[in-house]
Amino acid sequence: MNPRSHTEVQYEDAGWHPRFFMRQAGVTLPELLTVVAILGALALIAIPRLPMGAIWKSQADVLSAKLATDLRRTRSMAIRDAATNSSGYRMVVAASQYRLENLATSVVLETHTLPDSVEISTGTFDFGPLGNLLSGSDQELTVTADDHVTTLTLVSATGSVRLTES
Repeated sequence: MNPRSHTEVQYEDAGWHPRFFMRQAGVTLPELLTVVAILGALALIAIPRLPMGAIWKSQADVLSAKLATDLRRTRSMAIRDAATNSSGYRMVVAASQYRLENLATSVVLETHTLPDSVEISTGTFDFGPLGNLLSGSDQELTVTADDHVTTLTLVSATGSVRLTES
């Protein structure tokens, strides 16, 4: 038999016990489901009101930077391999993808898929062994998302790429 302390006897006589004031360790399943349901309802209301134009603009900026980088890389490969590849390299931009090709062997080195939310003009960009843009190549590429337009312009003599936003 475990004797009770004087304090426990006083608490029980008053009608409450110290364990009554102890903090709960967790939440119940109904409480958790209620919170999840409320958050879900708020998400259904808030998501359609998000400014999708800002998201598409961001995608257009990222795609423009990636295209500029790959154009510069195609030019760099043409310069790097000038001793063994006198034809150069090509970047072809189509409606849904773009690819990098070796002009000497017609081998496709890489293919990249373009996102549907961004409109892009098509073009073919051929770089010679000196890094210049070969005749017959396009000199401009336009990336459009919502009202945001980015233009990639290539200088034919040097093959350098310039980005301008409007």
